[in-house]
Amino acid sequence: MDNSWMFSIWHMFLIWWINILHFLF
Repeated sequence: MDNSWMFSIWHMFLIWWINILHFLF
C-alpha cells in the first residue's frame, strides 16, 4: 500500500497549522 498520499496530506496540514499559529501570534 502506498502511503505517499498520507504523507502529502500530513505535510499540507502541518504547513497550514504553522501558518495559523504565525497569524494568531
